Amino acid sequence: MDAIDDEGAVEAAVTDAMRDRLRTAREEGSRVQYQKDGVPASPPSMPPPGHRGRYHMFLRDLLAGTEDSERALVDAILQEARSLHRDLERKERSLRRLRRDEVEAVLRRICDRAPILEDGSPTETKDGSTRRHPPAFSHVKRASVSMNDSISWAVLLRGTAAFRRGLLALGFWAAALLPAAGLAQDAPQPVTPLDGALERVTVHGTSLEGNLVGDDPDRPVSVYLPPSYDASPERRYPVVYVLHGFTDSDRGWFGWEEHFVNVPAALERSMEAGTVREMILVVPNAFTAYEGSMYSSSVTTGDWETFVAEELVGYVDRNYRTLPDRDSRGLAGHSMGGYGTLRIGMKRPDVFSSLYAMSPCCLEARLEPDSAAVAEARAITHPDQVPEADFLTKIVLAWAAAWSPDPNDPPLYLDLPWANGARQPDVVAEWAANAPLALMHQHVPELRRLAAIGLDAGAQDQPIASNTRAFAEGLVAYGIDHTVEIYDPGTHVSRIDARVENHVLPFFSDRLAFSE
Repeated sequence: MDAIDDEGAVEAAVTDAMRDRLRTAREEGSRVQYQKDGVPASPPSMPPPGHRGRYHMFLRDLLAGTEDSERALVDAILQEARSLHRDLERKERSLRRLRRDEVEAVLRRICDRAPILEDGSPTETKDGSTRRHPPAFSHVKRASVSMNDSISWAVLLRGTAAFRRGLLALGFWAAALLPAAGLAQDAPQPVTPLDGALERVTVHGTSLEGNLVGDDPDRPVSVYLPPSYDASPERRYPVVYVLHGFTDSDRGWFGWEEHFVNVPAALERSMEAGTVREMILVVPNAFTAYEGSMYSSSVTTGDWETFVAEELVGYVDRNYRTLPDRDSRGLAGHSMGGYGTLRIGMKRPDVFSSLYAMSPCCLEARLEPDSAAVAEARAITHPDQVPEADFLTKIVLAWAAAWSPDPNDPPLYLDLPWANGARQPDVVAEWAANAPLALMHQHVPELRRLAAIGLDAGAQDQPIASNTRAFAEGLVAYGIDHTVEIYDPGTHVSRIDARVENHVLPFFSDRLAFSE
């Protein structure tokens, strides 16, 4: 039978259904059983079309007004749905090839777990008691995010019988976009055939919850499993965590789409050449409302340091056959990801033993920020305007969101280092405090605990190459072992795929602990 693959129609149908329900809720007024701080209130307003970055805050506020027992039931339904979905995924690697009848059977089992009722109608529960559901809407649950923007959110809503029929008709995408542990199967097949397996999962970040800009704490994560993974069920593997760059995502870096680098394909070429041993690769999607998290800790964009070092690592260790020890974990990244590698790695030698930073950006303290660039950034008054801004404006905003957050200045929730024609010394100091060339002096004991540190940059990639060399000189001053290469010729993105294949992956293969 034909697969359901009209993504735009799915999003439109779910959006329309949800808007109809909420419109009814507002019209019902005092009849809506929604409370805020214990006081009856109208439900929060849904963001207008295109404001996907703030759906999480909207849904969080909506669920906050429902009864605990109701939320618990929804959570139970979703947990069952995730389990059913994972069972189906084991049968078939690609959900795009599932037959319609298989998916509809799963969705019927999910729906049977909870009454699907007309607004406000009573139902008999399993214990024989009767309860009446709130009118206008019952529940909304945030689902995983697709970074290709064809489907960036989905909902499960208990309400009208008509919506239940619609949910069954949309069975494929409703099952595929369940949150937390479910597979985020919005991605196409890898652009390069692989001997190993490439998965895209969704990892919930408690540390990312409540970020002020409204980015979803359920993050897409790409995972590569080596060829022997399924055939050797007793074998465990080291893991290299890869951090992508600014305006980038896991999709390009792990070969879901054409890009200047394909890490899994580079690994398989290296394994075929005999220069690298089998390992698991993981890359989280750190694309935010400001198009990059800087892998920093901020109330505006979330605590990405904790997400990467604790929640992501914990998820991978629980769900895959890893060697769950620092000696078998490496951390690597390029550009913003290189910055994140050094920032997180120098703080968390208890989690990662080896680091490799490629063309790491943002190493130096910016004591004299570019006033013209800041003026362009100040012209942005809402996060929705960021996608249309130029690159320099985007990066200034991302730095500010990560390093000088301001919870009292919505809707951007950030401070810029120039205001009213005057340099803002406090903001400049906040930015400087996040520069690895300054941070390293406070983390010498942690840097000494690392088993290996690798650095590289293209000679024509300035000032990154000079700053990379300066960081290496700082390591020399403290007697910390490392490798560094400024390769010539080389720009910011040239030869990156070859560098991954011939330098980065062999670096980890030689230094991480393997099970044999």
